[in-house]
Amino acid sequence: MKRNAIICVLFMLVASLPAVNHMDLLTRIDGEFDGSLMGHTVVSLDYNGDGHQDLVASAMMWNPTGVYQLGQKWGKLYFYMGGLNFDNNPEYTIPSQWNGQYWGFLDNAGDVNGDGKEDFLMFTYHRAIPGETGTYFSLYVFYGRDVPTGQPDYVYNAAYDDGRISELSATPLGDINNDGYDDLGLKIETFTRSHQEVSVILGSSTGLSTHIPFRAYHDQNNYLLLNGIGDVNADGIDDFHLLYNGNTGKRFTVFYGDSSFPEVDSLVVCDNLHDVAMHEACPVGDVNGDSIADFVLSWGDSGKLWFGSTNLSSNWDATMDVSYFGSGTMPFLKHGDFNNDGIEDIVGSDFNYSYWNGRVGIWLGHQQFNGTVDLILNYPQYQSMQFGWAKAAGDFNADGYCDLAVSTPYFYGGATAIPGYVYIYSGNAQLIDTTVDVEDEVLPQPQGNIWNLKPYPNPFRGGKLHIEIDKAENISPNPDHISLYNLKGQLLEKRNLDKSDWEDKLLELALPDMPNGVYLLKLSDRKGHSTSTKIVVSH
Repeated sequence: MKRNAIICVLFMLVASLPAVNHMDLLTRIDGEFDGSLMGHTVVSLDYNGDGHQDLVASAMMWNPTGVYQLGQKWGKLYFYMGGLNFDNNPEYTIPSQWNGQYWGFLDNAGDVNGDGKEDFLMFTYHRAIPGETGTYFSLYVFYGRDVPTGQPDYVYNAAYDDGRISELSATPLGDINNDGYDDLGLKIETFTRSHQEVSVILGSSTGLSTHIPFRAYHDQNNYLLLNGIGDVNADGIDDFHLLYNGNTGKRFTVFYGDSSFPEVDSLVVCDNLHDVAMHEACPVGDVNGDSIADFVLSWGDSGKLWFGSTNLSSNWDATMDVSYFGSGTMPFLKHGDFNNDGIEDIVGSDFNYSYWNGRVGIWLGHQQFNGTVDLILNYPQYQSMQFGWAKAAGDFNADGYCDLAVSTPYFYGGATAIPGYVYIYSGNAQLIDTTVDVEDEVLPQPQGNIWNLKPYPNPFRGGKLHIEIDKAENISPNPDHISLYNLKGQLLEKRNLDKSDWEDKLLELALPDMPNGVYLLKLSDRKGHSTSTKIVVSH
């Protein structure tokens, strides 16, 4: 592949163009080896308490040999600390100490010990703990600190082999008892599903400690879920929901947080609805700008959105449009303020969409939130990689705009075909509520955007810049040259491209020495078609 110098341009040129919904590729994180499943889970949190959101990613099938091996599910955690120097090189890594230790799912636990640093949880299923026999379900909680350690601060183990427990999971609840410490929900299920129970683990100044049994159900084929949804009734205390789906019907209940920890249903949203498929409720922040937390319940093939209120009722306020996706969009929603307008935006994905290519959608928050998708992100490079498997939102590069991490850990045709990737897209002040679907573009092109141009790493700090190029249409001409512009809009360099450059759909280019700043890359053909994107140089 030819190495060519690249082209960069003035952000002022970009700002003068009509606003178009797009999110530029900031960087890409690659797994260490094929089959490592990098990005099986990603989570954002301020782990070291410096005011910047950090990213933690897991590679579920990592093992010490550095080569994929069937059944070797050790797992490894990677820490990418947020700030002006954010990039795709982890500041810290925590490898598993035995097979299966970190083969699990991550989530932001909040601040369970009140030290100003956010903590994260992992629940996992694994083979014998060293020195013991059998198989276990475990809940690990890592308390926030300046430098991560390999030892979880809180461990809850449940033996799979005792003939009772077949599943364990944990969810963040927020501070539901108003004592200044965030709390967790714990769910345990039996083999026969004839018994499920949930309990609350309370936070304290010394960390997690007290378990309070909350609810237990005793019938066949039930499904139980507990999850935090924020302060939805504006009383200053976080609230949570309980979803029960069993022989006696489907029951979705909201519990308002209270200093005495509520045992009475605060609001029964629905009851005994056998014909409705229901899943978890997700917190989505304040999506309508009234300073009250909102939440979405996955309901059949759509999502029902409740705007938080001092008079919350069982009637939803808006319906989320998922016509751009398949059936897997609504569970596991994330939220963040991607255009920095003070109103939270919602992110959903369906990694099974279009033969497992995957798709991500963003619903922009607005005072008149209408439930319509405003931006679509399609799979960035390869097909059948299940784009959107996991997501995390946070301002990782400290520019004031929430960024979005989206993973593709699996290739559907074979788990060992790729190492797994995490694509990180930067927030954008020009994102607007369009009320129609907008394909992921880099810049508007009057004659039609015929290429997708995505450089990484971005910010660029030297070395090689990688640029993914995808044709939007089979009939599109091939790019002829790529140009680099400085902050004054002056052309720094122009290099021609040949067949080998665009056939591989991936350029690897050496940039000339440039001062820190914002530049523009412009890809063009001889007929005047062009696609542009900005990059940031930060040495």
